[in-house]
Amino acid sequence: FEPSQLDIPTINITFGSWYLSRLLTYYRGNLPLAIAAYNAGPTAIDRWLERNSSMNLDEFLEDVPFDQTRKYVATVLINMEIYSRFYSNGISGVDVDLSAVLPTPRKDLEIF
Repeated sequence: FEPSQLDIPTINITFGSWYLSRLLTYYRGNLPLAIAAYNAGPTAIDRWLERNSSMNLDEFLEDVPFDQTRKYVATVLINMEIYSRFYSNGISGVDVDLSAVLPTPRKDLEIF
């Protein structure tokens, strides 16, 4: 894989999917944290988690210091809900517990 190949849609989608999958594993299946890390990078999310470990997920997402990342996570989750309802005859398929306790990242897992 070469970064210049990201201009090729199939490679871009494949790499993006692989990266999101790694982030989901790293954040123990916590979708909002994986989405935030996809946007801001896992180093930033880990730093915020260390400073805010006593918050629940909802509080954490509201406290993310980058406006762009906060908006990105909200937009992705909203769009997931819309597409989920559209493709499943109005039944929600997105199940995110915003009151959940923040997970501890899997430091034993290298993302790259």
